[in-house]
Amino acid sequence: MAEPTKRKNFSEVEDVMLLKQTIADEPYKQEHGKVMEQWEKLADALVASPDFSCKNITAKTAQNRVNALIAAANKKNTAAKRLSGVTESHNEKNQLLDELILRMDECKAEKMAKKKLKNEQTIANENAGETIRRIAVERLKR
Repeated sequence: MAEPTKRKNFSEVEDVMLLKQTIADEPYKQEHGKVMEQWEKLADALVASPDFSCKNITAKTAQNRVNALIAAANKKNTAAKRLSGVTESHNEKNQLLDELILRMDECKAEKMAKKKLKNEQTIANENAGETIRRIAVERLKR
């Protein structure tokens, strides 16, 4: 029976390294079906790093940790928006999270714009086809 590995929480330094690698590799920009391949490359890069102490990180673990950090940052940001006049301290981790959230939002907006454009083109092609059919039917009636 294999020796079970001890569960380990991510440290602040490991979170920063994970966020930096996520910003560098941009796995969220990949097309459907290629996302986990990019997360695997990201996890392999972290395991290869001598400064990263969590040597058994998987692609899914990295993705889940980044998603958890983003969810916590979004929750913190919404709470901070409600407080007026309060200054908050930004450490490197928070700055990286803010940058990652911004990049992910931009990527999501780009994908939505491409999808909208594709839908508009499809509708235009269908309308053009209907027009051509209508003209052809009118010619046949003559």
